[in-house]
Amino acid sequence: MKKFKTIMALMSFATMYCQQQTYNITFESGTIGSSESYWRTFESDTPPLEIVANPYSDAMNPDMTTNINTSSTVAKFTALQRNVNYAGTETLHAVLGSWQLESGNNSISLWIYKPLISEVRIKFVTSTNATIFEIPQNNTKINTWELMTWDISSYVGATDIDQLIIYPDFNGSRTQDNICYFDNVTWSANKLSEPTLPQDGFSLPINFESDTPFSGQDGGVFNRVSNTPESGNMSAFVGQIENINSQNYSHAQIITETFDFSGQPKGFSMKVKGNRAIPIKLKLENSFDSGIFSEQDQNYNTPGSWQNLIFDFTGETSGNLDKVVIFFDIESAPVPGEDIFLFDDIIFDDLASLSINDVQIKDEFKIFPNPSEGLWNIQAQSQVIKSVVVYDILGNMVYVSKPNNLAAIIESRNLSNGVYFAKIITLVGQKTVKLIKN
Repeated sequence: MKKFKTIMALMSFATMYCQQQTYNITFESGTIGSSESYWRTFESDTPPLEIVANPYSDAMNPDMTTNINTSSTVAKFTALQRNVNYAGTETLHAVLGSWQLESGNNSISLWIYKPLISEVRIKFVTSTNATIFEIPQNNTKINTWELMTWDISSYVGATDIDQLIIYPDFNGSRTQDNICYFDNVTWSANKLSEPTLPQDGFSLPINFESDTPFSGQDGGVFNRVSNTPESGNMSAFVGQIENINSQNYSHAQIITETFDFSGQPKGFSMKVKGNRAIPIKLKLENSFDSGIFSEQDQNYNTPGSWQNLIFDFTGETSGNLDKVVIFFDIESAPVPGEDIFLFDDIIFDDLASLSINDVQIKDEFKIFPNPSEGLWNIQAQSQVIKSVVVYDILGNMVYVSKPNNLAAIIESRNLSNGVYFAKIITLVGQKTVKLIKN
């Protein structure tokens, strides 16, 4: 999950579809596709790809007379010793457009600078996540720029290709962290479609009544589809995620405006429908640094019906979170025929405004002692308490707890004597109770 600093260049020698085009990813500033969100790294917490000033622009070829890559900027990939052998980096689907390999599309090449000899792999993938090829080749030089070329003539006729994957250090026996640089990834193909670039700054709420820049990742396939209006959701269109178990972390994602968590406790609501009960994780990331994130889990437990889930981000302080990533049944094994889920009405707001009805069942929660001198105990009869938020009489939030249990303890020793209000939030609703501190 995970984020990436890179710049991509796409240079075309043709202006019409189905025309021969040379793709040349140069990583130079100001070129087409300069958003940092167009590439990502994957597997075992691999560090984000970076675009950096070429640290070896004066590197000589073996005869020590000629510079061989004087580019201003290059891509930097760090393979940690603890990373899996197949740690790598990939473009998001469609940010290069789509293309077809025909006669004359015989090779793909790149410049690489590595501290060791190991496999470098190149992979082309279709829009439906089918692999066209994955070709290994060892570099032959270390600590100097080397031009590597892969023969792809055997794959003439392959079509609907829209993703490039690079494994700069495919290596199952690393003894240290290996920093690899690569540049000028070049191949020719027939262009089938123009690039579809991610849209930054999309605002919530999202109801899918119009197109959105949501995308499916890690094998997940997103589509906006027609909905059959029914109890729980009368929308005409909804989001659909397929292949939720294609990979461990298959998901849907969207880059948004930065979320403001100041003021009242805030969170997200989302409607979900599928044909089996599953856990759902809503993860917020910083789109420039995937190491900055916050996440909450909920359970979808009404197969065949729409369920409104509430994700409580009370007290969130991670800062600059502007990407929503939704995992359906994260890390589960595939379940044939049960791999499609619908979702709709994603709302970010004060928790009190997220369409959860106040729980009004008498004796649903027992609070004792009340008044209290040191702490309050809250005991639920049946509903798991997701969070408890305590406010003073002026409406200031003074305490937050996320027990995820049938019981909760509210510490009051540091609170002044007086009247407080506790908002108890469960999967199905919320209730506000009065607390007294002596």
